[in-house]
Amino acid sequence: MPATPDIAPPAKALTAPEPLPEGALLNGRRYEIVAFLGTRDGINEYRAVRTEPYKRCPHCRTLNTPDSNFCEQCGGDLKEAELVSLFVRVWEAASPDALQRERALHEKGLHHPLIAAPSEIFTDAPYDERHYAVLPEVEGTPLAQVEADDADTALAWAKELADAFAHLQTRALASPVRWQKVSCSLTTALQSS
Repeated sequence: MPATPDIAPPAKALTAPEPLPEGALLNGRRYEIVAFLGTRDGINEYRAVRTEPYKRCPHCRTLNTPDSNFCEQCGGDLKEAELVSLFVRVWEAASPDALQRERALHEKGLHHPLIAAPSEIFTDAPYDERHYAVLPEVEGTPLAQVEADDADTALAWAKELADAFAHLQTRALASPVRWQKVSCSLTTALQSS
């Protein structure tokens, strides 16, 4: 009888933990679960609110951490700053392996308002040990479904994308050659407007 080739067993599907109830507090009471959004690939997704509001700079509109006295972007005084409740998406997994990609992105330091990368990774035990990734909540219509109404809108979007690409390049995640092409194209477009 011929030998049968070794066949790898199918990959074990990741099982998500039982969902947390609304009002559950995570990471030293920093986040409060507002809603359970669903489960996919062994990961529960929640909408949560940061329990301590952020400070919006009255000068440049940048969101600053609650303990900031001066704007991290422009250096402006935050005494008159508007307090803003920050909503986030929280991903929860029973195994740290389920959040491996998010952990790698977090370690690269992709903290930029135009890049939806994890801002925080932690382990907590509200009921049993679970693993979490906190991501910014992205609002609005997907870019593929949006059309620019005018050239000014399109150029504003191009400037935001260029800023995001520049941030990626500083983290060695974007090719300098590609960035130079994007930069030259944007510069040409901006000069002709």
